[in-house]
Amino acid sequence: MIVAGLLSLWDKLVCVAALVAMIVIAFSLMVRVVTVGHAVRHLGTVILSAILLIMLPPIILSIWSTLSFGQQAGIGALAFLALLFLGAVKTKRPRKE
Repeated sequence: MIVAGLLSLWDKLVCVAALVAMIVIAFSLMVRVVTVGHAVRHLGTVILSAILLIMLPPIILSIWSTLSFGQQAGIGALAFLALLFLGAVKTKRPRKE
């Protein structure tokens, strides 16, 4: 199944990103850019983020697969409208002087 392949690829990608972040934190600790307390806090953040990023996609995919097509289309339309609204809000308008 293609979803299982994508999930294993996602797991590997998250693990590599977490490993790179831990290496950067270790080098920063060796060069004394960060203190031990900050390094522990950053390592905890990296580990918790990696766990969440590995666990959330399968949960979301299982919920998505239980929805009917109409519900999926409605969520897609709401997401599209939200993206349009956010794009309209972020555009800078010239000031009138």
